Amino acid sequence: MPNKNIFCVNCESLTSNIIKYGKDSNNQQRYLCKECKKTFINDTTPFKNLKISEYTFKKFIGFMIDDTTMEVISRNLRLDIKSIHYYRFIVFKAIEDIQDSIKLNGR
Repeated sequence: MPNKNIFCVNCESLTSNIIKYGKDSNNQQRYLCKECKKTFINDTTPFKNLKISEYTFKKFIGFMIDDTTMEVISRNLRLDIKSIHYYRFIVFKAIEDIQDSIKLNGR
């Protein structure tokens, strides 16, 4: 039976060409595209392209709220400083559209 609102992330084939195809190691539903014969996971979370867990990213945001330096965050989370700068960019980019309606104190 076709699944609603799912399309192939590889060839953008329509829902009628998508079938369920087991589960991955994290128990997420896998799908198979009948057009391009490739499998994929329909992940729509904001963390789908990040190489860290949601828990670690939330800890990172907590450090940012506490005004911790990037070097200290990098050391505490055991992540490269370049990754920390990239995650900070992601956070700032995400709030870019709403920043005019929010009044913040400090830096």
